[in-house]
Amino acid sequence: MKKVILLSAAAVTLSGCNVTQSVMSTLQDLGEVVSSAFTSPPLPIEYMSPARQQQMNDVRKLAVTDVSGNLGSSVEREMSDRVESLYTNTVVEGQNYFVMIDRSTIDRVIKEQRFSTSDLADAKTSAKLGKLLGADAIVTASYTLSDETQHYSETRTKCSDKKCKSQHEYSVSCSTKQVHARLTPKVVSVESGRIVFNKSYSGNAESSRCKDDNEPHKTKEELRQSAVQVAFAELRKDIAPHQVVVSPDLMESDSSKMPKEAKAKLNKGIEFAEAKWYDEACQMFSDAQSMYSDSLALLYNNGLCAERSGELDVAKAFYKKAMMLDIDPKDLEETRTAIRRVDERNQFDVALAELKESGRL
Repeated sequence: MKKVILLSAAAVTLSGCNVTQSVMSTLQDLGEVVSSAFTSPPLPIEYMSPARQQQMNDVRKLAVTDVSGNLGSSVEREMSDRVESLYTNTVVEGQNYFVMIDRSTIDRVIKEQRFSTSDLADAKTSAKLGKLLGADAIVTASYTLSDETQHYSETRTKCSDKKCKSQHEYSVSCSTKQVHARLTPKVVSVESGRIVFNKSYSGNAESSRCKDDNEPHKTKEELRQSAVQVAFAELRKDIAPHQVVVSPDLMESDSSKMPKEAKAKLNKGIEFAEAKWYDEACQMFSDAQSMYSDSLALLYNNGLCAERSGELDVAKAFYKKAMMLDIDPKDLEETRTAIRRVDERNQFDVALAELKESGRL
């Protein structure tokens, strides 16, 4: 921790003089690097989750109509293409999850039926269009965008003389530009004429700059694209199975009377994890567990390793044994969280197995 304190002190000392922002940024980065050395390394665990909107499991063949919004026809067309592209490019286990009806076919039928954008906002009209197209569901969406700029000032300190025996403060004008995007897709079942789901997804992006910064503000278009990307990322999780990555921290020690040999294995495993040699780390934890079985750190870490390899029953057994240790319940919060995660993953596996049985996957 001494290095972090020294770096922080250096930053404070230098801030008393007219130090360039790049130097201050470098000191901050160095502080973050050193600080990270005092935290436990994580163990990445990846698994598949079913669509968060379970009703989408029955939707296979889709038709995406034009997006309506408040930004003019060119942006609305761009957003329509992006919504369609999201569904078109949704791939699960190497296969396209949805079958998309060609846009030209959709436009032709809409023209023949003289449907307007407002007509398609009605669920019954959307269902009628879907039947004509042979789709399972129709996707419509609305899109709105808003932005604002907030002005403020920051105080800087500057040396009053060459030797910096005295300093004085001055103000710098600053501003923050914010863009808020909201996408509201609606999926209508052709068979029932009912709305499968209708949900709003928001994305925010901002850019903060002061007059003495070297870089200009991000443009409104750059902020819009960033905000939209956030909204689309959340939508993707709702419509189809997707990969989830969690990175719980490993335990480096506990209050148990662990033998030196087991402790050495635990420490080596932590070193491997810091180097991102996760298989080797897990082998060290397993070796240590065979030497000593009453360590919270070893039980928890081996549970994480079992989760990582997909052995959920083994993982839960490690966690359950950890819960039986005679230790302060406050030390078991991470273990309780891990048990809930395993239970949720078991539910996910059941749902995914049903999708495979039905031919959806």
